[in-house]
Amino acid sequence: MFTVIVILFVIIELMYVVNPKGMSQSAQNLIDANKENKDLKYNQYPEEYKQMIINGCLKAGIVLITMFGGLLTEQWVIWVSLLGFNMVLIGPLNKFLKKVNAMSLYYIVVWVNSLVGLGAGVFHIINDYHLQIDLYEYVQKFF
Repeated sequence: MFTVIVILFVIIELMYVVNPKGMSQSAQNLIDANKENKDLKYNQYPEEYKQMIINGCLKAGIVLITMFGGLLTEQWVIWVSLLGFNMVLIGPLNKFLKKVNAMSLYYIVVWVNSLVGLGAGVFHIINDYHLQIDLYEYVQKFF
């Protein structure tokens, strides 16, 4: 079952790899629409905004379930590494690039982050069914 979620995660990451600017702009459009519609009740929301909420929640939900669900699998080393990469490097860098309005670099960082996430998801699937490398044991050899 978790493999199906990882496949959906890989599809989302692939969408970001193929079109980082468009996907980032759709996320920004949702943030802007949230500010515009904050005083309205749900039944007063425009249909386009409702669809943006559903799409955003689906993407975010799949990513969150994959990232934190991956911590409960035998491949947890992959997901800890990916979470660490996102929290230590990508998060602060994205925040800084948005603050200084360097959007071209921001899209490059989004693309690199998605490429790393795509690689992690594909490796999880391949390692789970074919390679069957014990990553914990492999990492222990280095320490």
